[in-house]
Amino acid sequence: MPGRRLSFTLRTLLAAFFFSAVGSGLTMPFLLIYLHQARHISLGITGALIGGIAVLAVPVGPLTGTLVDRIGSRAVALGALCLQAVGTASLVFVHSPVSAVGPMILFGLGQGAFFPAWSALVAVLAQEEEQRPRIFALNFQLLNLGLGIGSVVAGFVVKAHDPSSFVAIYLIDGASTLLVVVALALLPRHSFRPATAGSP
Repeated sequence: MPGRRLSFTLRTLLAAFFFSAVGSGLTMPFLLIYLHQARHISLGITGALIGGIAVLAVPVGPLTGTLVDRIGSRAVALGALCLQAVGTASLVFVHSPVSAVGPMILFGLGQGAFFPAWSALVAVLAQEEEQRPRIFALNFQLLNLGLGIGSVVAGFVVKAHDPSSFVAIYLIDGASTLLVVVALALLPRHSFRPATAGSP
């Protein structure tokens, strides 16, 4: 039935995903400001670094699909989240264009792989077909709500010409990403099994 209560596994993962979205909201709208004004990287290079994240997603998407088929969406999501967390936290060490390349690549690879793997994982966990539209809509709503809350909070915290004001939000963002890693790692493996044969 469409109104049936979501499983404990889904509720736990969606809650962790929401807090991760709040962390992303703390940093995502301010990445250009951080790199350009706080770290004094030219606007052209900053644009190239941020645009590179989208470019990375082009080859990462199909590769993620292949990995999901071979090793499962849970494992791929775990790996992607770890890359994303390390890349995000590493941004606090950026002081030049060269030092920004590594963290941005890690973040781009992690983010590019995470969303396809996460969608596949949610689809597996939403075993009842009539529940899937509601679950995906809830997932999208939580993402937008988390991003909005994080953005508002960060707007009161960061100062464009004070790099130290950005350090906390990038570390919090990295830690919030690890919340989903912990949830995926600690929830019992059998709860990720689809109704049909195979591993998620």
